[in-house]
Amino acid sequence: LSGRGARILSLMLSVSLIILAYDPLRKFLINTTDRFLFQKKYDYRKLLRDASAGISQIKSLHELLSLVVHFVTMRVRVRNAAILVHDEKTNYFRFAYSRGYPKDAKVRAGDMFDEDDPLIYYLAREHAPLDIERVKEYAETGGPKKLQKPEGGKQKAGPDFKAIQKRMEEFSAACCVPSFLGDNLRNVLILGEKK
Repeated sequence: LSGRGARILSLMLSVSLIILAYDPLRKFLINTTDRFLFQKKYDYRKLLRDASAGISQIKSLHELLSLVVHFVTMRVRVRNAAILVHDEKTNYFRFAYSRGYPKDAKVRAGDMFDEDDPLIYYLAREHAPLDIERVKEYAETGGPKKLQKPEGGKQKAGPDFKAIQKRMEEFSAACCVPSFLGDNLRNVLILGEKK
């Protein structure tokens, strides 16, 4: 073979080896990084079975709410969690059962929030969980585009997503999950970022 032919042959051989080695090398690198950076993969069905086994033993609401917060911070590995509990006497929501919050957090155990608080009002009206990324998007865009006109024909004012975002940031909340009894909002589970 001439010098040029040998170079072309060696180039083709190199390309062939790279093509053959690429997929096994990629899989090896993915498995290695997963093993060291993302050490635990969760079987959420097993987590739910474990939680339901523990919950079935509990007879008091106080113990149940404490267990829920403990469970999500330890097993689901969120940085912080808390529950807003509805007080029927005052119609306020009390910040309680918190775990993972620093001592200098903006909210503390026992802080009270009115039913008209933008976050609580939104959760009570929408009956759905709310995540901070969607709130930030709505704060920038003005909210979802499906605002309805009431019978009078005037546009109804939508939720104040900037105020909702501010409240969620005060709670260090990545997600808020409402809990209902019938149509009445009873509790709100506040979940922080995943570790």
